[in-house]
Amino acid sequence: MTSWSDLEAEAIDLAAAVSQRFGAHLHHILATVRATGAPRLSGVEVRIGDGEVWLGMMPDSAKSRDLRRDPRLALHSAPVETDLKLGDAVIDGRAVEIARDAPDRGEAELALARAIAAGAGSGDAAAGAEELVAGADLFRVDLTGVSLVQVDGEELVRTAWRPGGPPTVARRR
Repeated sequence: MTSWSDLEAEAIDLAAAVSQRFGAHLHHILATVRATGAPRLSGVEVRIGDGEVWLGMMPDSAKSRDLRRDPRLALHSAPVETDLKLGDAVIDGRAVEIARDAPDRGEAELALARAIAAGAGSGDAAAGAEELVAGADLFRVDLTGVSLVQVDGEELVRTAWRPGGPPTVARRR
């Protein structure tokens, strides 16, 4: 399994930039595969903490059912800036569910609650994090790739990383 810490160890600058994009606002886009094979796009909150990418969802939601059946996913930062100076980030991977009866469920809930609290800013939002996480369908993301697309002058610059290698940069006019 490839974690966020693996990305940080192999491509620290890319990890920092992608983390910044996902931390810039609360809601992002999750792409999953429906039972019919068609794609499903859903809103999702993405949290990065304790060396992992975390997803918490309403119990038995359509996206949770999709991920249980087919764990492949893409997370899109869904930037709101039109100039893409800070970039448009995507995390590709596979969802690994932390079942309610899993021995590491409590540790995973605490890790996600800490990540929520770290990004919450206010004590009230942080205080409710543990309660919110306790009833959620909880997934950790096994990374298969990360990319960041930015506009640099008149060029589109794509920095991409796959586990086990250095990031690659492609430029296009």
